Amino acid sequence: MKKNIGIIFSLILVIIFISSFINVNKVFAAVKCDDSSLLNAKVTPVITSISPLSAKIGDVITIKGENFQRLDYVTFNTVRTIVESCTATEIKVKVPVGATDGKITVMNFSNLSTVSSDIFRIITAEYIVFQYDITSVTMTSVLLKASGLMTSQAYQLSVYDRTAQAPFKVWTINSASDGTFQFKVEGLTAGHSYDASLDLNLDGNVTHKQIGFDTLIDKNAPVTPINTPTPVIQDNGSKIVPTCNTGEIDKVTGQYKNPCDFNYFMLLLNNLIKFVLFTIATPLVALIIMYTAYLFLTAGGSAGQTEKARHILFNVVIGYIVALAAWLVVNTIMTTLLDKNAEINTFLDKSSLQK
Repeated sequence: MKKNIGIIFSLILVIIFISSFINVNKVFAAVKCDDSSLLNAKVTPVITSISPLSAKIGDVITIKGENFQRLDYVTFNTVRTIVESCTATEIKVKVPVGATDGKITVMNFSNLSTVSSDIFRIITAEYIVFQYDITSVTMTSVLLKASGLMTSQAYQLSVYDRTAQAPFKVWTINSASDGTFQFKVEGLTAGHSYDASLDLNLDGNVTHKQIGFDTLIDKNAPVTPINTPTPVIQDNGSKIVPTCNTGEIDKVTGQYKNPCDFNYFMLLLNNLIKFVLFTIATPLVALIIMYTAYLFLTAGGSAGQTEKARHILFNVVIGYIVALAAWLVVNTIMTTLLDKNAEINTFLDKSSLQK
């Protein structure tokens, strides 16, 4: 029994050894590029040209030269690639994932290699030139151009209207065999600002480029001012706190037409001053003046009571003047820092002055 187990175990080892030998030969076996030149396999390969000298990951490029017999492998800056086809003078390889800018190495089965004199560059978004033809811009159209693209690939072109804050259109554009394209965008709105983006998603590798442009303004169209005049700040009834951030929204700016800005802060301050001056201070001042008059009338020649009444009256007048000065400060700020036509309605309005 033990003898049979030993024989079975030996057979298993022989099978494993043979399969391993076959796999190793499969991995390291050279590619037979030209059977008629196998005798010259020990000649050092020579690279004469690479076309193109820049490409995207996954692109197939052509390496031309001499002595490519029994090719072993090709590397892009130390990263091995897949050989699509080869002869003794030409190799077609695919740009591998993970390749970076650098030189290309060709190695044959005799461990003789050659390195390209030119640096091969991997095309990424930084090498793509995406622009618009400034001479082609009209009120409703523009010509978009791109170069350095991956050849014969479908790119997504999107145009967004920044002025209207809405997408315009999306197209699928096929790049030419030289990695370029031209596309005329039509149907735009005069005087609007746009963003154009160019995108490609290839096996999870995303390429994105974006530019902005403005269409020409229609000189015959009525001009709508972007900056509206500062509104006249007026009292908001009997409310101390004015109403803001309510009502209609400006379609151009996307903000409320009555925002809670500095103007409304000044209106709030003005309402507080009016409340203090008229609702509280003025009646209180009137009562205090009546009280000081009473003290004067009942002093009966008392110097102490007369001095007391004079002191109270003086303090009241000074305090009331300070309160009125607060309104003057606010009004000065409104007329100097804001709009010159802005005004704050107080007890000194135009109608009262005309009387």
